Amino acid sequence: MNFLRKLLGCPQVVEAPPSPVINSSTPEYPTPKHVYLHLLSRWEEGEGEFVMFTRFEADNTWVQVQDLLGDVEINFAYPHDEEPDGLLSSLRTSLPDGFALSRWKGSMFASYKGPKCPYPELAECVDSLFTAVLKAPRTSVIGGWIG
Repeated sequence: MNFLRKLLGCPQVVEAPPSPVINSSTPEYPTPKHVYLHLLSRWEEGEGEFVMFTRFEADNTWVQVQDLLGDVEINFAYPHDEEPDGLLSSLRTSLPDGFALSRWKGSMFASYKGPKCPYPELAECVDSLFTAVLKAPRTSVIGGWIG
C-alpha cells in the first residue's frame, strides 16, 4: 500500500487493513456490489475515515472513498492517459452530484472531491468505476476494508 501513499500524498492511506477484509464471491457477499454497500454503510455510520476496495485478480485496480472533513474524496487507479472528465463522460460513468476532479496523474490515479451523499450513490459510483474505467468483470473478486 506504500504506492498509494506516494501516489496520492495521502497520509490517511494505511499500510495494512486495520479491519477485517471482506471479500465478494462469498455466501454473505456474493457480488462486489454487496461488499461496496456493506462497507460504505458502516463508513457512513461513522466507522473509520476511509473505505478501500481492491480487485484481487489484478495489480493496481483499486478505489478508495474517504472522509475529508465534511466532504468526500473518491480516489481510484487510473490506467489511462486522457483527462478523466472526458473519459468518464465517454464511458457514461457518472459521479455523485457536486463531485469535481481534484487531481490526477495519467496512467496512475484520479481523485474527485464532492459533498457527502448517501452510501448507495457511492456504491453505484464505485461499481461503475471498477466496471467501466478499470475494466473489472462483474465476476471479479473484490476485497474491501475500513480504515
